[in-house]
Amino acid sequence: KDAQAYDAAKQKVEELSNAYNEASQSAQNFKDSISNYDDAKNKIEEYERQLRTININNDKSKKLEKYNSFCESAMELVEGLKEDLIESLRAKIEKSTENQFKKLMWKDNFDKVLIDKNYDVTLKDVTGEYVTPSILSAGEKLVLALSFVAALNSISGFELPFIIDTPMGRLDHEMKMNI
Repeated sequence: KDAQAYDAAKQKVEELSNAYNEASQSAQNFKDSISNYDDAKNKIEEYERQLRTININNDKSKKLEKYNSFCESAMELVEGLKEDLIESLRAKIEKSTENQFKKLMWKDNFDKVLIDKNYDVTLKDVTGEYVTPSILSAGEKLVLALSFVAALNSISGFELPFIIDTPMGRLDHEMKMNI
């Protein structure tokens, strides 16, 4: 009986020892799981911080893109306004040059004074032909030059002296009177 009790007790001790070892192993596994959980939780928190930083930077980037887009649109509008203003000034100078030229000319052989974007001057005569100032007489060139300078002066808004050496030396009497 003692041997049976001893064997039963020994078996009980082995079972308890096995249970303890299993419990100890489970506890170690649980402890490892907690450690892994804490590591995972820390990594998740770090990733969330990185994601917030990325989202903040993304929001800043989107705002900068909006500002850039606005600036580009504004630049296009300003360029358009600049081109419109330049064209408007050119057209005013052209019209003023033509009016002044027609007032000063003693002949009515020119219908129009044209000034292109590069401010090259062309005349349209009464027959519809376009001529360059190079074919004009010396007096006609002078009248055209004076008309152009007067137009520039009126558009500029500045009052400056304009000095010409013998301005009427090559002009006939009627042209001198017109000027």
